[in-house]
Amino acid sequence: MRAAWYEHQGPAAEVLQTGEMALPQPGPGEVRIRLRLSGVNPGDT
Repeated sequence: MRAAWYEHQGPAAEVLQTGEMALPQPGPGEVRIRLRLSGVNPGDT
């Protein structure tokens, strides 16, 4: 799946990464939902 993430804190332009990630598998008592889209706050970039 396409995803955006960060591994450490800092200015978004320096820490945000985008790419492919494996689909997460839900554990006991969890569910996985499908998102069609998700926004990014312009102030975060």
